[in-house]
Amino acid sequence: MLWINIAVGAVCGAVAGGLVYVFTRKSKDKKQNHSVITGITIAVLFALSNQFITPHINNYYNSTHLEDALLKSPAYSAIKQYDPTIYNKILNQLDLATKEGKNQDEAVALVHTSIVALIQKRIPSASDEAVATYMKVMVQELTELQKTGDELCYSFLFPQRGEAFDMSKYISTSTSQADQKALVEVIKSSSVAPQSTPTERDILPLLQPVLIELIGKYADIVSILENAEAPGVDKAKVCGMTIVLYDRVLQLPPSQGGKVIRFMFGQNQ
Repeated sequence: MLWINIAVGAVCGAVAGGLVYVFTRKSKDKKQNHSVITGITIAVLFALSNQFITPHINNYYNSTHLEDALLKSPAYSAIKQYDPTIYNKILNQLDLATKEGKNQDEAVALVHTSIVALIQKRIPSASDEAVATYMKVMVQELTELQKTGDELCYSFLFPQRGEAFDMSKYISTSTSQADQKALVEVIKSSSVAPQSTPTERDILPLLQPVLIELIGKYADIVSILENAEAPGVDKAKVCGMTIVLYDRVLQLPPSQGGKVIRFMFGQNQ
């Protein structure tokens, strides 16, 4: 940051002036000695500060402003309030990314895996209504990503650790805003009034008719989704079948569809 370098330079000048005054106040040729020694002292102090002080100031400044930018997002504010452990992990990831020279967009994209882990952890205990709303937004995101390319849709579903994935480049602003709002409700409801994860007995009467219907239309839907991360899998089919499954489940009333999805996510715990 230019202003940091200017500030450091000003401090170096002030310190140098004070040091030179102390060491030349008894000199006979005070004016000439003062100018020469001041110039040398400023140069030395500035070089030392650039090596040992300025980098730490820059890092602190970048970390502080990165967090300020992060907290403008309702979802990250909710994460900080309700899950400080995950929030601090995200901050550490962002701080490391900026130190490695990545820009803010790249740094934020790298925490996608942490957000995915948070969602998987929170959905089973969130309210049925919050989960149903969030998954409707997710289906919309998958649909928009699918139009851009199957690789993007698949990367969203199965992010690789350390892989930068900036979804904001590919989905509409309205969908992004809806995602933030829905995620806040998932985080909040799972913290304020956590629900017990539904059992297979709870959801089987709801899910069984849906699966029978989908298998009738798409005979291979179960085998595709069960092997979604297998090497060489048809990524287009995985994305398409995932959208079909969630879309059909979400046609149930929220109290039922949300319950089914909470059970599905609970199986990964």
